[in-house]
Amino acid sequence: MESLTTGLRVFYETSQLSQWLAACGLVALAVLLGWASGKMFNKNWNLLNRPGTLLFLLGLGLASASLWAVGNGLTQYTNWLQEKAETVEEELQESGSLNRDIFNNAWDSLLPIGGQAELMPVNEGGREIRINSVEDLQLFTEAAADVGGREIRSRFRRYLGGEEVSILPAAAVSKEVIHEVAKPIFPFIISPDNKWTKATVSIQTNYAFEKLVEPSTTRVNSGGIWKPLSWLFQAIAFFLAIYISITDIATHPKVR
Repeated sequence: MESLTTGLRVFYETSQLSQWLAACGLVALAVLLGWASGKMFNKNWNLLNRPGTLLFLLGLGLASASLWAVGNGLTQYTNWLQEKAETVEEELQESGSLNRDIFNNAWDSLLPIGGQAELMPVNEGGREIRINSVEDLQLFTEAAADVGGREIRSRFRRYLGGEEVSILPAAAVSKEVIHEVAKPIFPFIISPDNKWTKATVSIQTNYAFEKLVEPSTTRVNSGGIWKPLSWLFQAIAFFLAIYISITDIATHPKVR
């Protein structure tokens, strides 16, 4: 599935990597400033020999732990959701019951238009629909997107305990499918197991997955509880390193 890695890629590129680089740079700067300011007044001064080092390391540890919690939590959720999305897509693309529901829906839409002469009605066991034009194909793919989308939403909601799941409008999916799938020669006969139904299921599943991952990634990048905590702990570590050196300046004479 081409789009199912979107959530992971966005997270690693915009969240975890940037946060770790910022945290490492900030702490390294704090240590450097603390060490340099201490050495200016006491050549024997050592940041690691001071009692406040424990507090500094505590702040650094909390910052690292909070960043790990952000990264690990979102990664685990995204991986789990990706597995579920792949399962949903695979099962529905091979689902005979879904194909029958789509066929019944499409037959009801196409029958009033005509062009289905000599074919057994789908509701009587027929397994063929004649597609005479682009308009017919549009109606068929809209039926597939509508029925398939409802089933995709239902399955995701079962996995997520009833959480709302977004799907694309049937017309939008139909337009994309007709554009992406190889153009047929009209008229042609379509069976329940066909590439247009599979394509609509894939598009709807990918969209639902991306919309479910997006809020979690946004919360991490824009103010989820662990992110401000991680920056708070980093600030504590930063100022402790400077504070430790400043307190030593007040209690230790300058030594060359």
